[in-house]
Amino acid sequence: MRTWSVIGLLATLAVGCGSSNNPSDGGSTGGSGGRGGAGGAAAGTGGAAAGTSGGGSTGTAGTSGGGSTGSGGAAAGTSGGGSTGTAGSTGTAGSGGATGAACGGIAGVQCSALDWCDFPGDTCGAGDIQGQCRARDASGYDCTAVVCGCDGKSYSSACSAHQSGTDTISTKSCIAGNGGAGAACGVDGDCMTGFKCCSTGGAVGSPIACRQVAAGSQCPALP
Repeated sequence: MRTWSVIGLLATLAVGCGSSNNPSDGGSTGGSGGRGGAGGAAAGTGGAAAGTSGGGSTGTAGTSGGGSTGSGGAAAGTSGGGSTGTAGSTGTAGSGGATGAACGGIAGVQCSALDWCDFPGDTCGAGDIQGQCRARDASGYDCTAVVCGCDGKSYSSACSAHQSGTDTISTKSCIAGNGGAGAACGVDGDCMTGFKCCSTGGAVGSPIACRQVAAGSQCPALP
């Protein structure tokens, strides 16, 4: 009987020793649960950062739009300026050559109203040959024989031709003969019947030409 009492006491002590270890294990598990709370705080911080990023992006876009429009308007205004230039004036034409100056040539230079252009030989300035301006009232020319001028008309003399402002040739090629009204002539015989060789004007430098006159009449007097 006493033996079974000892065995029961030892069993009771063994059960007591095993129960004293269980509280220590329960405290350790509770500590692990506390670390889970720290993870929740980290997630909250991440949300705050995302909110800050969205606000910054909106402000930048507004500044860019306003600056670009202002610069474009200023450039367009500058382009419209500038006044119209003034046209140049027209040059003055050259005057006629004086006595002794060159005349004719490729430029066709004319002498003054007081001179005539004396070309070499019977050229009359053909082939752009140059001549020399001479005074119309100069002496030293034959003033008695009929001549042909470079203008294709006949004159009572070289002096008369020069007075009209034209040079003369050495032949009478301008007189064809049997001429009608206005044809060059030297004598009445150079005109057809009923015409006479008359002066065409009262001035000294007027050419002579065939003119119709009444039978037995003379060339009319001219003023």
